[in-house]
Amino acid sequence: MASGATPPSWIERPPSAFDIVACYFPETNPKPDGSEKLRPALVLNVFRDRKTQDTFCEVAYGTTNLKFPQRGHLDLIIQNAADLSLIGLHRATRFDLDRNNVVILPWSEEYLDCWPGFQSPYIGTLTEEYLKELAWLIMKRNSV
Repeated sequence: MASGATPPSWIERPPSAFDIVACYFPETNPKPDGSEKLRPALVLNVFRDRKTQDTFCEVAYGTTNLKFPQRGHLDLIIQNAADLSLIGLHRATRFDLDRNNVVILPWSEEYLDCWPGFQSPYIGTLTEEYLKELAWLIMKRNSV
C-alpha cells in the first residue's frame, strides 16, 4: 500500500478460523507477467497482536492439484460440486495441511486480495461435515 493510502475496508473485518480466503501463498510459479497467483487458503487460526492490534491468520494453502491417491488421507479435499458451491469454491480444491506448508500471514493487502466480484478476501466457510473431516485429519496427523 502506498504511503498515506487508505487501507481497504475489509482489513477491519478479519476472518474466523475455518473460513476460506483468497491469498498469495505459496508463490512458487509466478504468472508469465511476474504477478503472483491468488489462491484459496483455509484459515486454521486467527491471532491478534496485543500491542499493535494487528491481525494474523494461520493458513493452509489450497490447490487444484488434488493428488488424491497420495494426499487424500492427509489433506482436506473438497470436490463435491454442491459442497464447492456452498463453500464458495469454483473448482475441486485440496488444502495442504503439512506443517511446512502452513504459515502465519498478516491480515493485509500485501498477502490477501479479493477475487473478481468479491468485496473482501473472504470466500466462504467450511461446512460442519468438512469441520469434522478436518478435525479427524488433524487428530490423525498428531497421533503419528
